[in-house]
Amino acid sequence: MAYRWSRDALCAIFSLWAAVATAQEPRLIAPLDAGWRFTQAPDLTGVEAPAFDDARWTRVELPHTWNRIGNDGTERSSQSNNVQGVGWYRLHFKSPQVAADSRYFLQFDAVGAVADVWLNGRYLGRHAGAFSRFRFDASSSIKSSGDNILVVKADNSRPQPGTSTQDVIPLSGDFFVFGGIYRKVSLIITRPVHVDLLDFGGPGLYAHPLGIDATGASVQFSSRVANDLKIPRRITVEFAIEDAVGGVVASTSLKSIATPGSIAMQTGLRVEHPRLWEGMIESVSRSAFVPSNSIPIAAFSSTVNTCS
Repeated sequence: MAYRWSRDALCAIFSLWAAVATAQEPRLIAPLDAGWRFTQAPDLTGVEAPAFDDARWTRVELPHTWNRIGNDGTERSSQSNNVQGVGWYRLHFKSPQVAADSRYFLQFDAVGAVADVWLNGRYLGRHAGAFSRFRFDASSSIKSSGDNILVVKADNSRPQPGTSTQDVIPLSGDFFVFGGIYRKVSLIITRPVHVDLLDFGGPGLYAHPLGIDATGASVQFSSRVANDLKIPRRITVEFAIEDAVGGVVASTSLKSIATPGSIAMQTGLRVEHPRLWEGMIESVSRSAFVPSNSIPIAAFSSTVNTCS
């Protein structure tokens, strides 16, 4: 399995980068897209147990859905599958070797439409909604060495009173919600003090432009920092705005005491004479990284450094 050390947490319209490093090391992102087994069956029991036998299940890779809808002609193809209900997924994986005090998070980019998740037989939680990213803290359930078993129950049942999807949009209309883990899954490993990963699946770093013109751009930053230790830690949070080639055009830092839990930090930066993105001339980039020849305003980053 290939692992990726990452300093990127989000790229949005303003190419928002949330650096996720502590003074020791950045976060590690391990993709969990290959090696899954799948079956579509509503009445199975005991699937979350590590000893459950899934040898006869279908091997699949992510992204995956059991539904197949849409074909040429006026009649539905015999290969179509419009079944709405429960599908089960199981994955065996090993964790990368990291520091003993590391924190582990499972990230799902989307599951249609309700997901229940177990790791090594322990229930991590439920997420309702087919279109948004969500994460679970797996630190207390994962095995740092040896085999881990991840189980996901995906349910795209038609929304009706009494079903698990009765309150999950869309509730009606000509819109079919495909079932399955139809986007990527990752294991994210951080140090104990880190940019908060449990902020509703968000990046933990947000930027709001207060004013933009040819003379300058003022940007307000909001960041959430999580301290998963049992004791307070002194931290320095560094904020920076970078240009298209990685040069820092504005920066600042905030010092604080991170008590156990999550704290919010806010600051502002100003960029003099920014290059404004021109939609009629420069095409919209769909890359996950800032293109070298076009930048909406700047790239934003936040780094958390800790000391005892």
